[in-house]
Amino acid sequence: MILGWAGLWQKNTGSVMTENLNDMYDRKFDDRTVLLDYYPDLDDFTLRIDCMTLDQVSHFRDIFEKLSKTPDLTIDLVQMANVFPFKIKEFVLGVLPGNETTYRRLVFNAKDYRFYWRMNSSEWGTITGFIQGILDSKKPGHQYLDDHDDDAIIVFTYQERADSFRS
Repeated sequence: MILGWAGLWQKNTGSVMTENLNDMYDRKFDDRTVLLDYYPDLDDFTLRIDCMTLDQVSHFRDIFEKLSKTPDLTIDLVQMANVFPFKIKEFVLGVLPGNETTYRRLVFNAKDYRFYWRMNSSEWGTITGFIQGILDSKKPGHQYLDDHDDDAIIVFTYQERADSFRS
């Protein structure tokens, strides 16, 4: 059986395992696929964007850069090609007008697994720089992208997918 991060958490904590992801191979799930996943953590939820190639990382950097330069833009990551959204129904990125900020940049609707992440252009520019750091290093690693007031911790990873997830 193939387990997502949430499935691994459920397995390790003894919770009931309800997801069976064997059908991921039917969707050609491999290193060309970006995984969007979330799982409960000690005090919060963690949302992961798992990339396996530098091309994928570069593509996400370009997305974040476009958000930093395009007012009123929204992008639903679930609708992207080569993305597998584990239980996530919608993961919408959006730009707040001007220099507006909000107390909670990421809002998670646990009832139907929808994430809404909105920031102003400057904040998206900061995220772009974080992802550029991963590209510059060319080494496996991760970067936290969240604010502590958000509904979930956001982790962007490059080549840190668990072996137990893939076998």
